[in-house]
This record gives sequence, structure tokens and C-alpha cells, in this order.
Amino acid sequence: MSDSYTDLLDSVDASRKGLKVGAFFDLDKTIIACFSAFYLLKEQVRAKQITSLDAAVQLAAAVAFEATGKISFDDVIKTSVSACAGLEEDDFAAIGQQIFEKVLVKKIYPEAAELIARHKRMGHRIVMVSSATRYQIEPVSDLLGVTDILCSELELSEGKLTGNLAGPPCFGGQKLVATEAFAKKHKINLNNSFFYTDSHTDTALLERVGNARPVNPDKKLAQIARDNNWMVCDFNSRKKPSFVDYARTGVMYATLLPSSLIGSYNYLFSQDKKKSAQIAFNSFVNLFMLASGITVNVKGRENLWKQRPALFVSNHQSILDGYITPYLIQSDYVAIGKKEARNLPFLGKMMEDSGFIMFDRSSKNAGREASEACVQALLNGDSVMMAAEGTRSPTPSLLPFKKGAFHIATQAGVPIVPVVIKNAYEILPPGEVIPRTGTVEVEVLEPIDTSNWKKETMEDHIADLRDRFLVALDQTDR
Repeated sequence: MSDSYTDLLDSVDASRKGLKVGAFFDLDKTIIACFSAFYLLKEQVRAKQITSLDAAVQLAAAVAFEATGKISFDDVIKTSVSACAGLEEDDFAAIGQQIFEKVLVKKIYPEAAELIARHKRMGHRIVMVSSATRYQIEPVSDLLGVTDILCSELELSEGKLTGNLAGPPCFGGQKLVATEAFAKKHKINLNNSFFYTDSHTDTALLERVGNARPVNPDKKLAQIARDNNWMVCDFNSRKKPSFVDYARTGVMYATLLPSSLIGSYNYLFSQDKKKSAQIAFNSFVNLFMLASGITVNVKGRENLWKQRPALFVSNHQSILDGYITPYLIQSDYVAIGKKEARNLPFLGKMMEDSGFIMFDRSSKNAGREASEACVQALLNGDSVMMAAEGTRSPTPSLLPFKKGAFHIATQAGVPIVPVVIKNAYEILPPGEVIPRTGTVEVEVLEPIDTSNWKKETMEDHIADLRDRFLVALDQTDR
């Protein structure tokens, strides 16, 4: 039986503070809900770094190791590494970044991310210790703000992979060896430290630390944990969507129908097409969020209403942002977005009739016309909401800000209201369509007066606002 996630967090909060306590994390099935090596292999074949035959041989070796144990892990990883002989390190690193952006960022357990954040607050030294290569690990560790990595290192010669390991693979008992050496070097007390892993092959390190923490354990580890009375926790956030998840998502989008009827009913009496469409869209957003089971916890809610009209500027991590921001603003607003939104059944027409500004982002003229339309909307008394980055980030990390929003605010003479959406990607990561229930944290910062902004100082204003977002997102060290 698993312990609760709350118990796991409480055990961190109750531990000793400071860098003499280590928090060691495995990667696959512990921080991410998959095996990164599979996606690395798949992307290497796509990029023609290795052949399909190479991939088949590697998969066969992995299956033989897992299913029969007839070959060692050393043989498995040596088979994989030897196929990479002669590759440029930069090219191999690029593949690691690609699989991160395509797949791994969507597979990060929010529970693991929160555990890392808790350990940070306690001042603990956080280390990823994994049999994977650093090219798989670093994009994940960079995102989570973890700088220390113990892993299977690849041998290099003149910027190329030699096809050999630079030392033993960081697997099984070797994880204990590497961790003890790291602890000795950095004066970490392992008796007070934590180790999180899913695999029974890491039993030696689990037995060495004072706080063994099996998470998502395999069958063998689950039994070992019971025998040792270790705290165990299953992370549920990245499991495959259930029937209930699919049904709830269907209901969420089905709320388009009653929302459209509400707008049509208003139009019968008002004959105001734009106002009726805005009522319909706002009804849809409210019903959508209600049906989703997603709670929005807002810090600084009062800043949403201090000054209207205003330019509401948000970051963009997830499709959910497009519902969360209007859900907060509620009334008298238009949004700016890509022209493809017009093609959404029912919803596209609803947004177009509401006066939303949808344009071709590849056209400079269209962008200029969209900016002018935003200024006019603000002058007419509507607020405008837009993403400061101009597009959705492939990761939760904040992208550079586009200049358009700032020029719009100064031309219209309205304040900028920063809306910082902190964890929508956890509920609905990029590339997924079935949101999970949970709580999205949002912070609305104080409105920023733009009346004294000048073209000559615009870059400084943009940098200052982005810094405010970074602080609110706790991304200042990335």
C-alpha cells in the first residue's frame, strides 16, 4: 500500500536543513513517466544517426536484460554506445534536446517537480543519479534547476563520441559508489539524505541513505520496500487518461452548445452581434473551467480590476492558458492570436464574432494591422489579452518577450497587467489534449503604468517586465 503524497512532502519538511543533506533522484519512471532511452533511440533513427538495424539490436539487448537477465546492463549500454561511434557530440546533444522538447517535458511528474522544489526550500543539495547519459538528463535537470548530475559518461575524442564509456555505467551498485564519492567530496551526510527511485536495481543506494523513498516502484522494489517498512508513493499525474478523463474532456467541449444558445438568446433581444458573441464566449469559458475540475488559485486577484481597459499580458505554457486568462478577466476584452483559431468548429466563429484579433503571424503587414486593431480596441474601451512571448513555449521556461505588446500599451495609453500562469503545463502539457484535474497557480502582478515609456527605453522596460515574470515563476536561476 502506498503512502500519501502529502506524507512524502511532510517528510521533507520535517528533515534537517542545509547542504549537508542530499536529495538524490533517479530519472526514468521517477522524475519522468517513461524510459528516455527509447525516445533517444527513436529520434536517432529519425535523424539517421544510427540505422534501424542498430536500433533493433539495442532493443533486443534491452529486452533480453529485462526479461531474461541473460545479459548484463553493462552489455546493454555498451551495445547502445558503440553504435554512436564517430558522432559529433553537439549533434548527439541536439538529439537529447529534441526528445526533451518533443516528449520528456510532457512526461515530467509534477509530483517530482514539487519534491525537488521542497528540497530546495530546505537548502538540500539536489543530485540526479541515473544510468542515462547527461544528454538525456541535462535538459530535464536544467528545467528543474538541478545542477549536479551523476550518470553514465560517454568518452569523447576531438568533439566526437568514441563509442566507449568514460568509466563504468552509473547503474545498480555503481550508483552507490558514485553517490558515496560525491557525498564525501561535498561533505553530505547520507544518513540524513534522501534517494528517490522506481527500480529494485537501486536497492544498494536505498539501503545506504537514511530516507529511502521508492516512488512508482516495480514489483520487486515494492516487496523490498514492504520488507524494510520504507515510505512508498505512486505518482498518478502522468498515468494514461482514464475513461473519466476522456468523458470529462468531452463534457468540457460540449459546453459550447449551451454557451452558443445563451449568446443566440441575447442576440434575439439586443441585435448586437459582437456583444452576444462575447457573452457566448465568456459563458463557454466559465462552463469549460467548471466542467474541467481544474481549480485556479489566484494571488493578486484585485489587480485584475484596478484599471480597465488594460493590456493583460501573460506567459504561455499550455493550451489551458487560452481559457484561464479570459476566465480571470471575465468581461469587456478581446484577445489576439493566430489565424488558425478561426478554423476551430463553433469556437472559431464565436471568437471572430467577439472581435478577437486573429492574424497570420508569418506576415509583417498582418502583424502591424493586428497591433493597430489592438490599439483601437483599447481606445474603444475593451481590454486586450495577449501572450508576451508571442507563442507557446515548448517547455515551462519563459521565452524572450516580443515587443508588440509594449508598443500597443504605450500607443493606447493603458497600463500593462502581468498575468503569471505558473503550472498550467502540469495539468495539460504541450502536445496533449486530455487535461487532468488539479490546481493551477496564477499570480496577477500590480498594473504597470506605461504613460512615461519612450521608444529609447523600451528594451529596458521589456527586460524589467520579463524579470518580474521570472521572479514570480521562480526561474531566475535558469
